[in-house]
Amino acid sequence: RQRALIAAALAADPEVVVADEPTTALDTTRQAVVLDLLRARVDAGGSLLFITHDLGAARRVADDVVILDAGRVVETGPFRTVMADPASTEGRRLVASVPWGRPRGEALLPDAAARLPGDARPRTVATQGNAPAPATPAVSLGGAVPGPASSYRLDPAPQEPERRGLDAPREASPLLSARGVVVRYGGTSEPAVRGADLTLRAGRTVGLVGESGSGKSTLLRALAGLLPVESGDVRLRGEPWSALPERRRRARRRQLAMIVQDPLGSFEPRWDVGQVLTDALGRRDPQRVADLLESVHLDPAAARARPRTLSGGQRQRVAIARALAVEPAVLLADEPVSALDASVQAQVLDLLDELQAQRGLGIVLVSHDLGVVRHSSDDIVVLQNGVVVESGPTEDVLSHPTHPFTRELIEAAPRLS
Repeated sequence: RQRALIAAALAADPEVVVADEPTTALDTTRQAVVLDLLRARVDAGGSLLFITHDLGAARRVADDVVILDAGRVVETGPFRTVMADPASTEGRRLVASVPWGRPRGEALLPDAAARLPGDARPRTVATQGNAPAPATPAVSLGGAVPGPASSYRLDPAPQEPERRGLDAPREASPLLSARGVVVRYGGTSEPAVRGADLTLRAGRTVGLVGESGSGKSTLLRALAGLLPVESGDVRLRGEPWSALPERRRRARRRQLAMIVQDPLGSFEPRWDVGQVLTDALGRRDPQRVADLLESVHLDPAAARARPRTLSGGQRQRVAIARALAVEPAVLLADEPVSALDASVQAQVLDLLDELQAQRGLGIVLVSHDLGVVRHSSDDIVVLQNGVVVESGPTEDVLSHPTHPFTRELIEAAPRLS
């Protein structure tokens, strides 16, 4: 849908293109195609205003940058100059929030205030193409304009950091495992997932990556027991899970919880936050609701707020609190930060790390952002057309990929460095 909209916008060959978060919903390879297309229009003499929270994407197309904070312009200048040495607090915060190249277990924003203020609004970055403007000439960066995806190289693998909190040994019994899982949607000839294997242990995160339609979310829903498994087996704490009828799974469902990409769409719109959490708890317990909100660094007073009045980061924190209400052993997170700006994304990723260390959670993280997966996962599973083409420790796979598709994803991934 996003690409069809972009095609419609470019069909009339406009002189000026205003692109408002055009690549947020796209996987890395399709994102690279769109960014290269937009950059090519600028190189041909067109003008581009590119609004995004993804600094890596902005680097691919932008010559100049305008950083906004709460409606105010706080910094402007050549993109690479500003990103290399931001003069504003917000600029430094945005650059610090980028997860690519940050070691597993290192807080992205260690000095950030834990709580999001009640009037917090998503931050946005607006970037400009290099076509001449009537009043102010664009700044030329000479040969520094980003090239095609193939010119990007993976950063050197960081040294293995000391993990904060729980670091479960690899020989520990899996919390959740899948062996040879096949999932087919009704009326389709080809399975959406074909023979997938996955192992999740306590205190560890497995990242699922791949292009749109590769089967990431389908596999996640099969792990949750929300889709039937045609063949293969999913086991929870070593015991049958996918093979059981729902009536026998129901008593064990509290061991798993999901965090969805669009929390607002998953909330009952007539309820306030307190009612959302009370429903998840299955009982009225104001103190427990307050404790849940504090566990995700929200003021207990947020219980009286309607989800639509909260910022994107606050809503995602409420979604995490709702998932924690059942005291799960496993969190299944489907693109939990894709719609958030860089600094709020960093806060949510830091929060998930903190909760994992405190509670020993096993997390399956679906994301099209390799930077997020590299920073936040211990192990990675790469899916292509429903097939696991590569898996293993995240740093090993991303630093030394063996499958051509994995290398393609890495080369296409936007990054600041």
